[in-house]
Amino acid sequence: MPQSPRPQELREELAARVEMFRRRAALAEAAITELRADCDLDAADAASTRAALTEEHGRAEEARRQLARATAALHRLDEGAFGLCVSCGAAIDPERLLAVPHTRWCVACRRDVEGRPAR
Repeated sequence: MPQSPRPQELREELAARVEMFRRRAALAEAAITELRADCDLDAADAASTRAALTEEHGRAEEARRQLARATAALHRLDEGAFGLCVSCGAAIDPERLLAVPHTRWCVACRRDVEGRPAR
């Protein structure tokens, strides 16, 4: 069984993820602003712009969700609750923490809460 990641390594990893997701959200928001500023010349351009806006909104929303997860994980680390399942309180497998450091649940609870197999 692998060793649990050290708090400083976790903090650095999570801080890097927070910054990455902030950048992704900002880039998507900038793309949305740029797309909205473009003039629609004809129906085909308008349809293309709407599709691009929908795609960028999806990117921005996913980046915000991931940002919230990574930020919450940093808070759990600060509070001493990192690595404990928020549902059952059991320790989360160190392999899972290494793969998904912002995870909130152990594998069993994730299956129950989200209703799908864990990765």
